[in-house]
Amino acid sequence: MPLILVVGNKGTGKTSYLAYQGYKAYFERGEFLKWYSKELITQINKERGLNLTPPANAPIFVSPKLRLSFPVGWYERFKPYMVNPYYIGTNDDCGKPIMFTPPGSVYLVPELQRVLDSRKSITFPVRLSQWFEESRQWDIEFWGDGQRGHLMDLNFRELTDKIIEMQGVENKIDIIGRVERTVWNCRVFDSLRAYDAYIKKGDRTYNEMTDVFYGNIYEFYDSKECKTDFIPPAGQDFKYLKQLSRDEILKLPEAEANLYSMDEPKWFRGAK
Repeated sequence: MPLILVVGNKGTGKTSYLAYQGYKAYFERGEFLKWYSKELITQINKERGLNLTPPANAPIFVSPKLRLSFPVGWYERFKPYMVNPYYIGTNDDCGKPIMFTPPGSVYLVPELQRVLDSRKSITFPVRLSQWFEESRQWDIEFWGDGQRGHLMDLNFRELTDKIIEMQGVENKIDIIGRVERTVWNCRVFDSLRAYDAYIKKGDRTYNEMTDVFYGNIYEFYDSKECKTDFIPPAGQDFKYLKQLSRDEILKLPEAEANLYSMDEPKWFRGAK
């Protein structure tokens, strides 16, 4: 089972491409995935005397950033299971919370660079690194995306089977404004070495590929999901500050006056 990294600039179709892969996983092999996972779990239960629960639906997992669903009838929709990538890991008795997921599953995780930040590799959790290293033994198919491949942990990049760089996405609109076809233009690299040669030297170490989906891929997920990040929490509102003179600013309460200062706040650096 492959580990695939999808990279590209904003607006090149990375997340919609992950949604497309989820669509294909469900409609082309969803029943097989469910059966296969159940068979693997039945074998584990028999060998180890356990009572692990097989998936009730196709074992397709998405992160909270990709709320994906597909119509499966007039009134029903298939919704993949949710997995938080920060909680993925192997059982290493570390005492940290882990979301254990069944074998034979497909994972779709956008904005992967947040979890696999290369600048924090020195503190990268062993349990997550091990999960990727041993993923083939658990029959995992993993798709993750990010704007820059080199922003992600080197260990993960070295484990990837394929890197796909999105060159752009084209949507064909019908006469009343509905999306009726989506085309993704991609460059496919079969190894990290090939991708590095392309990034560092500009070598043509890729194959060009086009994928096409007929229909409206955006009906299956909220392509504007991130807009919620910009909505003020309850009890707060948008800021409409007036332009003020220096004297007027000096008369303001400190917290409000600070909004007019271009000095870096002490709290700016770091997560807190």
